[in-house]
Amino acid sequence: CACIMLEAPIGLYDTGGASCASVWALVEPRTSLNPKPRTPNRREEMRRKTHIETSINGEMVELLCEPRQSLLEVLRDNLHLTGSKEGCNDGNCGACTVIMDGRMVNSCLVLCVEVAGHEIATIESIAGPAGLHPIQQSYLQNAALQCGFCTPGFIVASKALLDVEPNPSEERIRRWLAGNLCRCTGYDKIVRAVLDAAQRMNTVA
Repeated sequence: CACIMLEAPIGLYDTGGASCASVWALVEPRTSLNPKPRTPNRREEMRRKTHIETSINGEMVELLCEPRQSLLEVLRDNLHLTGSKEGCNDGNCGACTVIMDGRMVNSCLVLCVEVAGHEIATIESIAGPAGLHPIQQSYLQNAALQCGFCTPGFIVASKALLDVEPNPSEERIRRWLAGNLCRCTGYDKIVRAVLDAAQRMNTVA
């Protein structure tokens, strides 16, 4: 057997009619035919990362990220802002919604390197020192949440709407929130919460 001859002296193993494959399994190879790839050291890992500066929730932040990392991944894993949730990771559920330069975006679809020089607002920025935002209060009082997994995305999306349209109609709210999915409450309570929040905010204004 040619494979045995590579690893042991001729005649050391009697195959007894066994196939080469079965005998080869009994022989420990001296060298690996598929050596493990070399683990990059820390300096090499640093070279692969990109340095960016951006504004997150009103604070300038400097960070290193890999070109492949999404904004959602960096928010959760690097900056520990875990309010934005990872649901579908392909832009369909809206659980990771953030506001970028005043526009609602899915953070799972935005590469972190793309946010350099931009302003990002996450769910963590909605409440102020005085307490909950009127949108958050309306969601609570209208029971517009159940498990809560999708709620951060809905609240951020609702704020993005009310920032540009203080008095949206019910139809407009439903269309605006079409990209945010909820499997628990149904959407009627969420729509009522946004209508209630609009009324609260206009009264304060």
